[in-house]
Amino acid sequence: MPVQKGSHRLINIPIELVAAGLEFKIEAFALVNQFFQLAFIGVHSWSIHFRFLIGD
Repeated sequence: MPVQKGSHRLINIPIELVAAGLEFKIEAFALVNQFFQLAFIGVHSWSIHFRFLIGD
């Protein structure tokens, strides 16, 4: 990636590095989101079975 003349940036970060970091954040967020959904489904199904067992 060519650096523009006259640009006064303090930190020159390649766009590929930024894109890779953003992609990692998105994948990590999706993984955490999926984990919480699975945990919620597990707790929800457990509560349904428990209600059935106690006759609620």
